Amino acid sequence: MSFREDASHIRTGHAAHNLLLLRREPTAKDGLATRRKQAG
Repeated sequence: MSFREDASHIRTGHAAHNLLLLRREPTAKDGLATRRKQAG
């Protein structure tokens, strides 16, 4: 079974750090997609 981890772009540039910040946000109780939209 393949999950295509090698195709993930999270490891390039600042994406890993940005994703970490979104996951650690304590005030937002919404999903990750909603947090991304609010941050933009």
